[in-house]
Amino acid sequence: MGFEEVDSGKIAAAAALIDACLAGDTAAGWRLELHTALANTFVHYNLYQVRHVYQIGLLFVLGLLLLYIGRGVFSRFRSRPGARLAAFGLLLSSALWGLEVISLHQTDQVLYHLWGGCMTVAYLWVLAAVLTALGAFLDVLRRDRKRACCS
Repeated sequence: MGFEEVDSGKIAAAAALIDACLAGDTAAGWRLELHTALANTFVHYNLYQVRHVYQIGLLFVLGLLLLYIGRGVFSRFRSRPGARLAAFGLLLSSALWGLEVISLHQTDQVLYHLWGGCMTVAYLWVLAAVLTALGAFLDVLRRDRKRACCS
């Protein structure tokens, strides 16, 4: 069974699981702990002053990984716009998570800039969650309509 035939409920469950892990990360502060561990590693090896070179490399790898995954997912779900929207929301969540862990100063300035009393990153996290939920809902709705017309 290819991705085109994957049950919408399974996609919604997988999206919910990934988002639950990200919510758990937010509540527990794992992202901050990982970032701190990386910073401490740079300090330990006397690389803290040149960490930006490694951070840029990690951002490049993150970008390539997200593009590779996104290309595969979007091509497999070409006839399922809801699933594609949910996947985009999850990719945005993954990108934000990676950006916050890597924490390059220049990206942090953009992410943590205040807009109307709220940080840019907060708006982006909400957008990612809405896209994921809306996409999963639309995919389930498409499935139900398809079943109703074909039964």
